[in-house]
Amino acid sequence: MSLPVVFRPQAERELLEAEQWYEDRSPGLGRKFRTAVDQMVASVSTRPMSFPVVESDKRRALVSHFPDGLFFALVEESVVVVRRVAFTQGSRSVEIEALRSNLPCSRQRRV
Repeated sequence: MSLPVVFRPQAERELLEAEQWYEDRSPGLGRKFRTAVDQMVASVSTRPMSFPVVESDKRRALVSHFPDGLFFALVEESVVVVRRVAFTQGSRSVEIEALRSNLPCSRQRRV
């Protein structure tokens, strides 16, 4: 059974900015990034408990072939994507701060 995936506005904005950043670096790379994100979101939707807990109830899913990840939480009968974070060396404190944002949810994706 798949759970609906809801993106908070900040997470959606960060994904769009990352996609554009990759596309600006190399034509087609933004599309590859978005495809990898979509595949990861499908995995989160079908098996959210298989991803590691990184802060209280927040879990992290890594994007294949990119130094990016999404943080999400299970809320009632859905998965709420909280933030997108680009991983760099020494980014652990940035990860934790990113998880503590408290923004309302934006749109919902069915996968």
